[in-house]
Amino acid sequence: GYYAVIKYSGRYTNQNHKRHSALLTDALNKDSILIKSNVIKAAYNGPFTPFFLRRNESMYRVEWE
Repeated sequence: GYYAVIKYSGRYTNQNHKRHSALLTDALNKDSILIKSNVIKAAYNGPFTPFFLRRNESMYRVEWE
């Protein structure tokens, strides 16, 4: 399937995740793209990586044609 993803840096906090998930949801709704799943969280760095070098993602499975 297809996934819509927003990549962001910074600490992996619920507040940071919710803010970026909302941005992604708004963009998908604006473009009339159907969201088919709950939000999926992804964090790629260890706890000792400086916050400005960390990579995180929020993603949804979407209907794409």
